[in-house]
Amino acid sequence: MEHIDQIKKLSEKGVDENDDDIFGLHGTSIEAIKYLAKYGTMPTTGDTKYHFHFCPKAETSYWNGPYERAREYARINAVRNALIAILEENGLQLNRSIIDEILDFGEEGNLPGGLLISDSGKELCKKIMSCLDIKYEYRFDKFYRELQNNNRGLVLGISPKIKSIAVPGPHRGDLMVVVPQGLPLDYISGIEPEGQLEWNEIFDNDLKNVRLLY
Repeated sequence: MEHIDQIKKLSEKGVDENDDDIFGLHGTSIEAIKYLAKYGTMPTTGDTKYHFHFCPKAETSYWNGPYERAREYARINAVRNALIAILEENGLQLNRSIIDEILDFGEEGNLPGGLLISDSGKELCKKIMSCLDIKYEYRFDKFYRELQNNNRGLVLGISPKIKSIAVPGPHRGDLMVVVPQGLPLDYISGIEPEGQLEWNEIFDNDLKNVRLLY
């Protein structure tokens, strides 16, 4: 992959909110980083497929702070992609409607376990449990928590140069840029792998074991 050395260099640097070369933060998955390493751009985010969203590090409206917000998005994206990969490996044909359900799965109020899960989430759980031959909900809950523990995602530091093209996003405090071909690598000033899996895939395996889902 053409850009793997730059990915490693940015990952060794990490993300420090106090650095002047970081203006914003973005949570993502190891699959998106493979896309970045191969094509030199980050995949777009959001329904339109033209926008890239991020959190300004100085934003004060987030209840848990910009970095924790980015970490949460990283975890959600990482778990979703890990789940998609496992389902495909187990023979579930992922049509567009199932993928859309999984993309909505894992948000607040739609988590496995007890009363937190919505009706639509329960239906998706049944499909997943059937595919994976999991008979009891408590075992699915354990399976999902293990996915969360093992797939943490990554946080990107976004360069101040993005300020000239950024506009307010659809969610409070967020900014976005219009980049139909994805966000170029030179707008990224640091990468923070949040878990051992992500670190190992970058430094030990050169991302060769990571599926390209985008």
